Amino acid sequence: MILVATMKILVFAYIMFLSICAQAQTKDLPESTLSVRVGITAPTIPLSLEPPASSNREPLLYEQNANSKFGIGADYKWMGFFVSVADVQSELSPETYGSTDYFDFQFHIYTKKWGFDLYAQDFQGYYLSNTQEVLGTECCEIREDIRSKFYGANVFYVFNPEKLSYVAAGNLTAQQISSGGSWSLYAGYGYQNFNTGSTLAPASLSTDYGVLGNIEGGAFQTFVVGGGYGYTGVIAGPFFFHISAQLGLGPQYQKFSTADFGNYDQLKSAGKATGRFALGWSGEQNFGAVQITADNTSFQLGEELISFNSVLAFTSFGWRFDI
Repeated sequence: MILVATMKILVFAYIMFLSICAQAQTKDLPESTLSVRVGITAPTIPLSLEPPASSNREPLLYEQNANSKFGIGADYKWMGFFVSVADVQSELSPETYGSTDYFDFQFHIYTKKWGFDLYAQDFQGYYLSNTQEVLGTECCEIREDIRSKFYGANVFYVFNPEKLSYVAAGNLTAQQISSGGSWSLYAGYGYQNFNTGSTLAPASLSTDYGVLGNIEGGAFQTFVVGGGYGYTGVIAGPFFFHISAQLGLGPQYQKFSTADFGNYDQLKSAGKATGRFALGWSGEQNFGAVQITADNTSFQLGEELISFNSVLAFTSFGWRFDI
């Protein structure tokens, strides 16, 4: 639900930015430039379930209690990597919120005209963040049995790279020295898999949340094509912000089992969205930014809706060296 609201804000932002987009300029750094960075990442895959309207139930909002990671990375030309080397202690109590084990790998390549995203995530252990509204008890209902996996890929083509540089906003290996934006073509693939020890909804309410609340496990594959828009605003000197989103529609193959309603094996239509936000500075010798990438896929059956939201918040700063 948070991502849906965010996407609405992005659409409004696009309308405002379209009226002020001017010819932008980007500055490529010398090919011999090596950028080294340190930072903190906080990946999540929250799950939400919208029940049938007739049930008069609150949505189920599952989140993870995952530690953020401290890491180091480097970027050279169009290539880059970031490796987590240590946990940063979570602020949430495992006694109250449970604990989450996870693996997260994300790889992003941005060239002048093309962008590529690769995702591989595996999370075990959730808690019901709105336990009081759903069950009437104190927080939180711990669901260590829920495990979700996400594998995905996105590719997009920028129509006007002289107006918008994803190399500057994403890799921070170039500098955008005036504001501008561009439309893009987009194609995406997502594979989501999740399993529970019982049902997705708490056992006492499993039938109140319809077929999807009664799910024991399932796999969903989504293929989409579409488009999007991105804009980078240069605030003053090296300071900038970036906002972009792509939206695609296409077929979705659904295969899942339920405790009381049998098994499903079907082909549906679905949507998939990805978004990016960055705020920071990019100077000649140093740089830093807060960057957020989000990828959303939904599964709908009648009035019931499950949303998978892969979100990565990344804070880093670094230095550039001429090699």
